[in-house]
Amino acid sequence: TFTFTIPIAKDALAAETDRGPEPAAVKVLVVEDDPDTIKLIQLHLTGDGQEVLITRREDEALKLARQEQPDLITLNVLFSDGGGLTVLEELKSDPGTQDIPVLVMAESTALDDAQRQQVLALGAARIMSKPFSVEELVREIEVVVRR
Repeated sequence: TFTFTIPIAKDALAAETDRGPEPAAVKVLVVEDDPDTIKLIQLHLTGDGQEVLITRREDEALKLARQEQPDLITLNVLFSDGGGLTVLEELKSDPGTQDIPVLVMAESTALDDAQRQQVLALGAARIMSKPFSVEELVREIEVVVRR
């Protein structure tokens, strides 16, 4: 066996090990009925160290938001039963959840300009078009959470 020593300046070592604090994990409540979108969000956000809570049911969204107080809610406004806008209204009118930012997701051709204006008027922080890339999702979450 043999050993060797590699000299390194203390400043260089400190620069390598002191990169500052890790960014705080973000707790995201995903309100979504599409299994593929759920998998995409869950896989990539949990892989980045974020906490992801999921509900496929609109009637659970407000309850979970109250209990868990997430940093962000992603909401599919075009649920199969059409109640996504109602969920957004409930979230934004409830004192326990009104300050939680909501990132609304919808198929790119599903909302016309008037509907987009309605979603924003109801209190959505932003609207994200589906399909989206992981990079777009991460960027949108960062923008919304930093507001």
